[in-house]
Amino acid sequence: MRIKNPNPIPREQYFSILSTMPVVCVDIIGINITDGERRVLLVERSQNPLKGSLYTPGRGLGKNFFSREAVDKVIRSETGLELVSKRAFGFYEKMYNVGQSDDVLNGLHNPCIAYRGLLEGNLRLDDTSSGFRWFSKEDL
Repeated sequence: MRIKNPNPIPREQYFSILSTMPVVCVDIIGINITDGERRVLLVERSQNPLKGSLYTPGRGLGKNFFSREAVDKVIRSETGLELVSKRAFGFYEKMYNVGQSDDVLNGLHNPCIAYRGLLEGNLRLDDTSSGFRWFSKEDL
């Protein structure tokens, strides 16, 4: 169940939190099957810390969202796609020397819950990505 947060964090406070605390993320290994071939979606990030890099769709887990619900929201908002037959399959951590903006000091620390599943729908990127590529297993 999702409980709406009536008090979103002000920008300055959010950057202060990013500078001092880990932020849990959900990352999505989205698979598309075309002509019998499985392909994985990677998006080109348009924002730090991965600006210009190909990476999986994903972002920070908002308060009062279970990770399973957050995955649906993230994939839909970042790509316009739906993730079906999804399941959590791993946990890992990422650390970056840079933050999302110059206001974030000390880089970022993101413990991540990884999900995988089949992607359906028409791809439409939001402003967090500037491009995308589909990769076969052999390409990765």
